[in-house]
Amino acid sequence: MDKVIKALTMVVSCVVFQVMAQPISTVAGIKSHPIIDQKVTLHGYIIKQLSHETYLLKDQTGKVQVEIDIEEWPEEQPLVNKPVEIVGEVEVESNGPIAIDVERVRSLVKCG
Repeated sequence: MDKVIKALTMVVSCVVFQVMAQPISTVAGIKSHPIIDQKVTLHGYIIKQLSHETYLLKDQTGKVQVEIDIEEWPEEQPLVNKPVEIVGEVEVESNGPIAIDVERVRSLVKCG
């Protein structure tokens, strides 16, 4: 019995590690399994400014709030309604929405 429990524990640990190691790259993926401080990379459009440093990002699967410090914006502002790549970490407030604390914003607009 101990061998069975040990084997099951090992399998569950491996599955949990694999799920956590999978990069999440969609809003739907983040919202279905939000993990606090998980690194994420999203491609989408900033569609609206909600407050001073809070914006709404939309990808093909949904919308999520993103918190972008002014110094993280690239020089080619504004990026509203233009394709961007957002790199950051998942934030989950107890009574608030899921959000992304943005570490880097990159324009995906191709020149020429």
